[in-house]
Amino acid sequence: MFVKNISIALFSATLLLSFPSCASQEIPLDIHELDAPRAEMAAGEWGTAWRSLQSIRTEELDRPTRVAYAQLAGEVAWQREDWNGALHHYNDFLHLRGPGAEIDIAAQRMFQIATELLDGQHKTFGVFPNRHRGLITLENLALWAPRHPLAPESLIRAGEYNFKKGDYADAANNYRGVLAAYAGSEWTDLATYRIGMCSYHRLEGPWSDANLLTTAKSQFQQYLILFPEGRYAQQAEDMSGTIYQLQADRENMLGDYYATLENDLGARMYWTRAASFSGTPSAKAAQEKLRALDATATTAP
Repeated sequence: MFVKNISIALFSATLLLSFPSCASQEIPLDIHELDAPRAEMAAGEWGTAWRSLQSIRTEELDRPTRVAYAQLAGEVAWQREDWNGALHHYNDFLHLRGPGAEIDIAAQRMFQIATELLDGQHKTFGVFPNRHRGLITLENLALWAPRHPLAPESLIRAGEYNFKKGDYADAANNYRGVLAAYAGSEWTDLATYRIGMCSYHRLEGPWSDANLLTTAKSQFQQYLILFPEGRYAQQAEDMSGTIYQLQADRENMLGDYYATLENDLGARMYWTRAASFSGTPSAKAAQEKLRALDATATTAP
């Protein structure tokens, strides 16, 4: 009996050790933890408020308080002209989906800092521009605050930066994001045209894959269908003509290649295709080569 009682006691102790009481569990800190920095902010004591916020262990805050903390920290950093800190905390605030009224202020400030970063105004260690961070901030703004009025312009600015840098695949993704989420906005015209330009700049002249040439041309034609009087209508028409010429050049050059192999059947096939691109120099050249090929075939024994 004594042994049995000891066994029961040991089992009970093991259970107590395995499952700590609710009283021993840490309770997340609530919004009252921010009372001191709020009062310091109200008094304009931004340095003191920053130190108070930095002393708070954010991992111990409940979620609503973390949202409020991110917004307050972003505000304090902004007032102290700590652009890195402002971006960091406003990013957290948008990611945590803070209140709508405060999102507007955070988004506007993020947009301003991001565009200034892209312009090279803010430098790491006062020397090195950090344009990539500006790019990521614009993309995050559109991702985390998609209904904000600055969201489509953020994607456009990101696309323009990538486009000018020669990152055409990334730029095209930015522009497609505008068309997918903000069709009908003031940026649709530019985004549609730039997608065609991204495809064009990824071509490798007349030796490009025929499907890539066709895709690029169709994108400019699509622009002309959607925006016959658009801001870039003339440029789109010119680019469509340029790619049309590349398509003709490609067929003509393939015909020349087969001619060097003395493969008259292959040469005739591609020169015939080139001749169908009416009005191009390659079509005229291909027609002359076909006539010469016919004459050779006629005189052959």
